[in-house]
Amino acid sequence: MGLANPWRRTRGRRLPSREQVLLLLTGAAIAAVGVALAGGDLLGNWLAGSWLG
Repeated sequence: MGLANPWRRTRGRRLPSREQVLLLLTGAAIAAVGVALAGGDLLGNWLAGSWLG
C-alpha cells in the first residue's frame, strides 16, 4: 500500500495548475472587458427595453 502522491495523476482527473488557473482567469477577464466594450451597453439597453416594456 503506497502513500497517495498529490502530484501524480489519479484516475485521469487532476487539479489544474496555478498557471492554467491564471491563464483561464486572464482569458475570462479579457473576454468580459471585450464584450463590455463591444456591446455590453447596447445589449443592456435592449434587455432593459424588452423587459421593462
